[in-house]
Amino acid sequence: MTAKEYQLKYGKQAKRKRQKIEELLQIRCISWFRSEYPQYAMNYFAVGNGGSRNAIEGANLKRAGVLAGVSDTILLVPNPYYHGLCIEFKKDYKSKQTDNQIAFQEAVDKRNYGYSVIHDFEDFKKLIKSYILI
Repeated sequence: MTAKEYQLKYGKQAKRKRQKIEELLQIRCISWFRSEYPQYAMNYFAVGNGGSRNAIEGANLKRAGVLAGVSDTILLVPNPYYHGLCIEFKKDYKSKQTDNQIAFQEAVDKRNYGYSVIHDFEDFKKLIKSYILI
């Protein structure tokens, strides 16, 4: 069943389709960042904590330190206000953070790291330009 057929049958988007929209936004943003700020290319990376896994793989990753709720990407470049910047991507303005994501945001806020939820490419560019140029 395609994502469109799923939506027609059940009245909602397939989870895979929602993930793909966020993934494409993240890819576009990282690509832009690395071309715009090549000096920081090694300091901005994705956290591989998403996707589906079987129970054994999930348990192994948890033991290895994977933490639910960690932001999608992390920028390890300080500015005068923050030690770094954590960015969570959402497919649209209706999408909300999970409880784990909110807990992670609160934890990094306490340690003086910036945190932002990004819904579109233009917001990402504005965020990065203001963060880097401070």
